[in-house]
This record gives sequence, C-alpha cells and structure tokens, in this order.
Amino acid sequence: MTNWFTEFQKFHQSFLRRGLAVLVDQEARTPRAVVLTPGDHVTAATLNELLSLTGGIPFVAIPEAQANGLMLLELPARLSHNAREATRSFVSVEAREGVSTGISAEDRARTIQILAESPPQPRKLVRPGHVFPVAVVEGGTLVRNALPEGAFDLGVLCASAHAVVFSDLLDAKGEIPSLDAMHAFCNQHQLPAITLSQLVAHRLEAEQLVYRVSDARIPTSTGGDLRAVVYRSRVYDGEHVALIKGDISGSDPVLTRVQREHTLTDVFSGTLSKSREHLHFALREIGRVGRGVVVYLRSNDFGALASGAGSALGDRAALMRGYGIGAQILRDLGVTRVRLLTGSPKRLAGLKSFGIDIVEQLELPRDLSALTNGPPE
Repeated sequence: MTNWFTEFQKFHQSFLRRGLAVLVDQEARTPRAVVLTPGDHVTAATLNELLSLTGGIPFVAIPEAQANGLMLLELPARLSHNAREATRSFVSVEAREGVSTGISAEDRARTIQILAESPPQPRKLVRPGHVFPVAVVEGGTLVRNALPEGAFDLGVLCASAHAVVFSDLLDAKGEIPSLDAMHAFCNQHQLPAITLSQLVAHRLEAEQLVYRVSDARIPTSTGGDLRAVVYRSRVYDGEHVALIKGDISGSDPVLTRVQREHTLTDVFSGTLSKSREHLHFALREIGRVGRGVVVYLRSNDFGALASGAGSALGDRAALMRGYGIGAQILRDLGVTRVRLLTGSPKRLAGLKSFGIDIVEQLELPRDLSALTNGPPE
C-alpha cells in the first residue's frame, strides 16, 4: 500500500471523532469545498454546527435508487444548484410528522434521517421543505468526479452512511473562499480535510470498477492487426473495448484516444457528429506509429442505438472526469502516461485524480474529409 493509504486511515479516524469533515475540489476552475457529515443518525447539534460553519444550504446526497424509491420530484437542470456537475437535484422536502416549522436543526435532522431510511418511506415526506436532496450516481467518484459523489463516498467509506449532508463552504461575504482560506478554516476549526484527488486515489487503490472478460487479435482496415481487450463494469451493463497496437508496456507515454460510443455515427455513417472520423483517425494514427491504444466506451446514458446523439467523451466536461471507467481500463493495461488525442484541447481538470498523466495533448484535425480508410503504410 502507498503512503496515501495510511494517510486516508488517519483521515478516517479523525472524521469519525470529529463528526464533520471538509472535501475540497482544488482542481476545478474555481476551487470549491463542502463541509459534510453522515446523515443516518445526524444530530441537531452536529447539523447546527455544520450550517453555522458554512453559511450555505444543506444538501443531502443519496443514491439514485433511494431517490427513486422516495418518489422525489426532480428539478429541471436549469433550476438545479448542481447543474454544472449534472447532478440530479430535487424539490426540497420535510418530514411529515415529528417536526414543527421544519427549519430548525432538530427538524432538519429528522427529515435527513428519513431520507436515509431503508427501505425508503415516501409517505413520511412532504414538499416543499427545508432539506434539499441530490442523487449521486452508482460508482461515485469513479464514475463522476464531483463534490456530491465525493461527499457520499466519504460517508460510505468512513461511516457506512446511506445519506450524507453537505453544504458549500462560504466566507463571511457569502463567497467561495480561496484555497489558502479553506486550509486556514480547517486548521481553525480542527476539521479533517481531503481533496477529491486524494479520495479517488484511495478508491482506485482499494477498488476495481472494471474487469476483463476476453482478449483477442483482430484485423482492421484502419489500424492493421490490433489486440482487442473487452471489459465489463461492475456498475453498468455492457462491454467496453480497448484496441491496442504494439507493446504499450514501459514508462514511455502511449498514444491514446478515449471515446464514447455513438452507434448511429460510428457504424451506420450517421451525420450527428464527427465521431466516426475521429475513431478512424485515432486507429490509423496508432497503426502508423505502431504503438498506442483506443479505449471505446459503452454509453451508459442511453441504449446502444440511442447513443448516436451527443458529443464524444472528450467534448464533455473533462476527459474521464465523468468516466472513471476509461481511466481504470488504461490503468489495468498498465498505461499511466499518455499522449492524448483529443478533439477539444483544454485543461483536463481532475484527470490526475485517476492516476493518468497527460504528457502531451494532440488535437484531432478539424477537417477530416480527406481521411482514407485504407491500411496504414
């Protein structure tokens, strides 16, 4: 185990003693932090301290299955506080019984405990209220590297929680503090702190989200003879495939393309995006260079045919920020340093969280009309 594993155990123990912790997303364009506490048995005193420290709104992270079981009313993305992270947010709720105004720390604690109950009891809640539920994806930060998922992961890892309360850390002016101010805040209030990068590093070391199911050699018209390694995810149905050229072992950076499937475009030459051209170009490039890997990810948002609509993975938030699966496949193949083929070169926030070092970004050509599909020379 690495030194970080030991450090996480220290954080774990401190979190349990203190009852509160701070999670920092320091790699976001605007670094943010949340203060969090497990919600299953949250007390009025702990909740009151959390709200007093942060000055923010109390959100409760619960699994999507729990949110569905509670029959929560989802907010449109444009009204969602977490729309930037594509987190499902819901109309505020309140306990039907055992509360007065619903706004006191004791009343909110009661509502939070109901959100954590298993099996879910939708009849125990009314809306609107004073507690704001959000749903986190199964797989947590290994699938979506965002603060709600991170808060829930910590609650599960450190306290076996079924719900986690978190609130954005704000300064006296109601603004997001600087990183230095966040660190000073943690020291002042003796709060254990961890970053999203550190949390994901721990999960990647302790867990495995994907596993191999087959390995074969296949001929292609664009990349020549390739090795195809098929993976399944412990989170989503369906298979992902890594197409490998040459020997990708060793410390030298590997020419790499990670791309989400778009069946209508990739297979039937649809015109919804340049996905097919990007895929063929990437395969041709690794064939020309003689060493590289293309990771082709099964879409988990739509059915196989419906996934023709939408943008490639690299055109969304940041490469693999929402798809830790791709990074785990690369790590399983022994690839940790990449020369990345991407259609949208930019700061790829959070990629180091997944143990992947981008040595170089290579922009895909904008005009691929002259691309031929013949075998590499």
